[in-house]
Amino acid sequence: MADRPLFDLLPEIYREDPALNALASAFERGYLNLERCIDLLPKRLYRESLTPEGYLDFVGRLVGIQNDGQQFTPAQMRRLIPVGIWIHRMKGTMAALRLLLRLYLAELCGREIPFRLEEPDQPRVLIVRIPLIPPLDQKEERLRLERLLGDYIPAGVELRLSWTAGQALLGSCRLGGDSFFAVSPRG
Repeated sequence: MADRPLFDLLPEIYREDPALNALASAFERGYLNLERCIDLLPKRLYRESLTPEGYLDFVGRLVGIQNDGQQFTPAQMRRLIPVGIWIHRMKGTMAALRLLLRLYLAELCGREIPFRLEEPDQPRVLIVRIPLIPPLDQKEERLRLERLLGDYIPAGVELRLSWTAGQALLGSCRLGGDSFFAVSPRG
């Protein structure tokens, strides 16, 4: 007989019993299916295109992409997981912030979005200027971006997020542990 992991464990005297053979066969089918699923799990779980949606956050955490605030959609997680280890290694640096912003904005808006990182004369302050375009014109998307940047800014740096339309500054946001969001028109 083919692969019979449970039946082969029976003493020789019980292998002749057709009822026991049928019972062992029923359990073996389930066991072999489970064994195949377990064998395939690493390939399915760690290949972002095959990872079931419910496991994306788990796999993301393994490579350093935190999604506790649900700042990433499943599609964004699939795109970030392959580069997650590199982003995590650079976490807290300007390079990680630039890479993450570029990937996140491209995924969200469906194209490359220009943004600027500026370091004003004030020490430990960084300003990120992003155009206020769809879907960034929706408050929930701006808040999602705020949570994302709050996780990846360099330690001890006050990050100010500024939304621009053309040359006009539309609003700003101080990011950090006690962040707030306020849109206040400025001239």
